[in-house]
Amino acid sequence: MKPSCEDILNNPFASFWIKSALRCALDRDPVDALNDAELLVSALQENIASRLPTDGTLLFMKNIKD
Repeated sequence: MKPSCEDILNNPFASFWIKSALRCALDRDPVDALNDAELLVSALQENIASRLPTDGTLLFMKNIKD
């Protein structure tokens, strides 16, 4: 079951950032907020994909090992 907006806002383990973003989104036109959220997800997925070399390790994690 997916968490509701209320579930997220009441979750003590949810980050400040997600709660803040959710509060802002709830004050907006819901279609515009959803479109922006989907755009953000797409950009974050691309960011992660760009960090995955062929061996599957995250590029930004490689410097920690060195």
